[in-house]
Amino acid sequence: RTLERNFFHDVLNTAGGLQGYADLLQESEPAEVPEVATKVSEVAQHLIEEIESQRSLMAAEADELSVNLSDLRTKEVLEELAVAYRRHVVAAGKTITVAGDSDNVSIRTDHALLLRVLGNMLKNTLEASSVEETVTVGSKGEEDQVEFWVHNPAHMPREVQLQVFKRSFSTKGSWRGIGNYSIRLFVTRYLHGSVDFESSEGSGTTFRARLGKTEATTD
Repeated sequence: RTLERNFFHDVLNTAGGLQGYADLLQESEPAEVPEVATKVSEVAQHLIEEIESQRSLMAAEADELSVNLSDLRTKEVLEELAVAYRRHVVAAGKTITVAGDSDNVSIRTDHALLLRVLGNMLKNTLEASSVEETVTVGSKGEEDQVEFWVHNPAHMPREVQLQVFKRSFSTKGSWRGIGNYSIRLFVTRYLHGSVDFESSEGSGTTFRARLGKTEATTD
């Protein structure tokens, strides 16, 4: 029931935004059509992402999710992530940067699932950020694993920290706790890694996902 409510809430919101831009497109002057059409395309893509995310989560909980391994470079994944989410509605008025000292480490993992995990981490962090704040993503290569991280300057209250990975908990409402829960589910059960976070006043909040890697070389 939690999954269904969360899914329908997100899909209906996105579909409503898509309809709004479609209506605006019909009323636009010729010079305005390209800009509005771009918005229609972006919102439609977000709708597809939400449907695919729900499908993946349901498959993961049923132990039916397939994992397709390929060789990736971590900083290239982060650049791909940042480009995609700079156009996302939750990034409006906010800045997404890739840490300049991020390691570009070789890792063999599921590309789509890794992007879904990092996308959820980034989306949740953007939702918790204020306009004009900067969210930073990065990667660090260690001897036998890679750490991906997402940071924002906001501090998470202690009562939120204690419940952040629970399935039905969210600061956005009692039915909105799927995002962080799905991150841990995907990482621990399918990517054979771990997730954690730290948050303090003055230092902000950092979420981390650690995965095993096949090579220790960095650029």
